[in-house]
Amino acid sequence: MWIGGWICFSKYARGVPPFSYSWSGPSGYTASIASISNLVAGSYSITVVDGNNCTGSSVVDVQGSQLQ
Repeated sequence: MWIGGWICFSKYARGVPPFSYSWSGPSGYTASIASISNLVAGSYSITVVDGNNCTGSSVVDVQGSQLQ
């Protein structure tokens, strides 16, 4: 069941556009946009690649109490 909640990934302070985004999360969740929504509790990983092919990644843990 998808419930409310969202994550917005702000662009890196450094980097060259264009940026590509690759999210993965619980139950096979994937997305390729900067902001994701309709989330369930769990860990979401993001990898960002800039126009120079430089990469950065992060993990966001969403707790059930953070979802509205």
